[in-house]
Order: sequence, then C-alpha cells, then structure tokens
Amino acid sequence: MGKPLVLGLDYGSTLTSPATPYDPVLRMRPIDPRAAETLKYLHGTGRFRLGLVSNTRPGQDRLLALERAGVLDLFEVVLESSKEGVAKPHPAFYRRFLDRVGAAPNDIWFVGDHPVNDVVAPLQHRMGAVLVRQPEQPVNRYTSLPPALENEVPIISHISELIPLVLAA
Repeated sequence: MGKPLVLGLDYGSTLTSPATPYDPVLRMRPIDPRAAETLKYLHGTGRFRLGLVSNTRPGQDRLLALERAGVLDLFEVVLESSKEGVAKPHPAFYRRFLDRVGAAPNDIWFVGDHPVNDVVAPLQHRMGAVLVRQPEQPVNRYTSLPPALENEVPIISHISELIPLVLAA
C-alpha cells in the first residue's frame, strides 16, 4: 500500500463498539470515545484527510452521530448509501467517493470491518485497505479475508491501532 493521504472510514464496528448499546435517538450505536480521540489525533497531524463511507438504512443519519461525538468537522466527505441510492460494494459507491475526495486511488486507505465492502472492493479500485476485526467479532467467512489477502492486508482490532500503521507508511 502506498502512503495514505486520505482515510476512507466505515462506521459500523469501525468507529463503534459492538458492546455499546444501540442508541434509539441516533438509531445506531454511538461512536466509541477512543475512536473519536483517534480521529482527532489523525486529523490533528495535518497529514490525513478523513472521509466517512457507510452503508446506511433509510432514516439513519451518520452526521448526527459524528456531531454528537464532536468529530463531524473532521470529515471532508461523508457518503451514506441511503442518501446516495447506491451501497457498498457497488462500484458506483467507490467512484463517488473517489470523485468527491479528489484524490488518486493509491493515496487512499479504506478502513472498515467488512472483508468485501471495506477491503476487496476498495482494492479492486486500487485503494489500500485495512480490516478492523474487534475481539468480540467471531472469525468466520463473514469476517475473514479471502486466503489470497490474509498476508497482504493489515488487520487491526480497534481503530486506534491505525495510528502507527499510517504514521509508518
């Protein structure tokens, strides 16, 4: 993977903790405080631009969750599938992200918890990828990378582990 200038971040278990209860006002789990601190740190380095790239259901608004966590202003681009009319892993979703962020694919790392949506598909679009697999998540065919990618794609257990990866790139 090249040196990242843009981090395309999924929401799901990437920015939240599966152990945190669903918030009926947000209509989703809130952002994990450690994840919020990580986003602030990454943005504060001045080296990385942040984008949110998330599959959503109608009525979900990730902007509200980002605002509540105090990180909305850190994101240059927010793509929510329910508002876009197209979801990951459809190629149009990734093309929209690339167009809106205005960066070359090899300058982008996609970071998320879904092996196909957040790793395989971004790699097909020539972006880098990092899989987030939290300890609470079972390792099965829905959370595992294809065998050909097991030694090629970094796997982290919390978004905070992204800091040394991107700083070392």
